[in-house]
Amino acid sequence: MGLDQYLRARTNTIEQKPSRGACGGLFPIAPADKGTIEIGYWRKAYAVSDYLRQVLEIYDDFNLEDKEISYNKVLEIIDYASEMLERKSFRNEYEMSDWQDTVEAFTKAKQILENDPDAEIYYLEWY
Repeated sequence: MGLDQYLRARTNTIEQKPSRGACGGLFPIAPADKGTIEIGYWRKAYAVSDYLRQVLEIYDDFNLEDKEISYNKVLEIIDYASEMLERKSFRNEYEMSDWQDTVEAFTKAKQILENDPDAEIYYLEWY
């Protein structure tokens, strides 16, 4: 199985939605609790993962472990991913799609954090 990334939010302002989990729902990796919503999901997004590990200061391999992301980090990630797209700094259309997904997902995370002061955003990856 390849590298997978997952972004989710805990918030009381959004209706509960079930998690698709890995592989489009073959098994639930992070089932949705009340007030938890899936925001984004990428598969084998190595360039995105390398960047997120760096910016989130993830130095050890981790599996099925959540990493909370602050509002400022969310903004930093959106800016960086947007810049990658603007400068066309990607190797192929798959990597371009990964960066587009990243901008979309973290923009949703930003909106959630702006609308709910108690919301929390988490990043998760697994192999």
